[in-house]
Amino acid sequence: MANSNAVSDKKPFFGSAEEVSYHANSFLELYLSRPLLRACEALGYTKPTPIQAACIPLALAGRDICGSAITGSGKTAAFALPTLERLHFRPKNRPATRVLILTPTRELAVQVHSMIEKLAQFMIDIRCCLVVGGLSLKTQEAALRSKPDIVVATPGRMIDHLRNSLSIDLDELAVLILDEADRLLELGFSAEIRELVRLCPKRRQTMLFSATMTEEVDELIKLSLNKPLRLSADPSTKRPATLTEEVVRIRRMRERNQEAVLLALCSRAFTSKVIIFSGTKQAAHRLKILFGLAGLKAAELHGNLTQAQRLDALELFRKQQVDFLIATDVAARVR
Repeated sequence: MANSNAVSDKKPFFGSAEEVSYHANSFLELYLSRPLLRACEALGYTKPTPIQAACIPLALAGRDICGSAITGSGKTAAFALPTLERLHFRPKNRPATRVLILTPTRELAVQVHSMIEKLAQFMIDIRCCLVVGGLSLKTQEAALRSKPDIVVATPGRMIDHLRNSLSIDLDELAVLILDEADRLLELGFSAEIRELVRLCPKRRQTMLFSATMTEEVDELIKLSLNKPLRLSADPSTKRPATLTEEVVRIRRMRERNQEAVLLALCSRAFTSKVIIFSGTKQAAHRLKILFGLAGLKAAELHGNLTQAQRLDALELFRKQQVDFLIATDVAARVR
């Protein structure tokens, strides 16, 4: 039985792991505090997803967790809710950074930070700090020195602060969360992750989530987790139940102008909440111009933009002020 992290010698941050239920029909059955239940209600959450029903009770018991979770499975709330629940009962008279969440990209870090703020909207004393490249180092240093309860970070910028600014220490860290571990490793963060794991207290809870379980991810699990429980987000399905998949075949000989075909599809069939992936930054920018000329509201997201511009593009799309987000995979590789 895995013991939990300790933030002091007198009283552990988590209780001991006990028998837990994997089947919950409501968030009320997961023994969350009233502020979190109110937040779930405000966000329209009615029934826990499979990964949430499995993960939350075990995380509350302090167990290390290795979760196989795909996009749309409710993974962020699965680790954020139990973490916030435990922070609700933290020692209020001793500010400390007790939770570190590492993500592979700035954009994902922004999303996780936003979700945590929504889930903690009725917990006025919880503070969450975003630490990513492209934003002011000085502003981040000041925020870290105030000892926020939760830090959501990309590995490169987090290492920068630990090595250079000396604005944060991990002495009282109780929870380490590695989100999208496969992408963390794909993007070359292996050395940074290993260093951060070494800097974290040994008596901590670690939760790792990954869409795929590669040999490299398995090595990271062995390095960072203690007797983890392995969970899967509804293994009977490979994609979210609400996702509809369609394939449109474009025959190169008969439809040579693929941009024109794409514009036609977006004008007639797929008209809102559409993400279009482009192979290059130049092609993405060209498509954005073409969509504008065709009267279609679009934003672009790629590595030629500043961090502020990328965040603006995501916000425009999230608020549905544009119908199309034209992005490259390269944009996700910038720290």
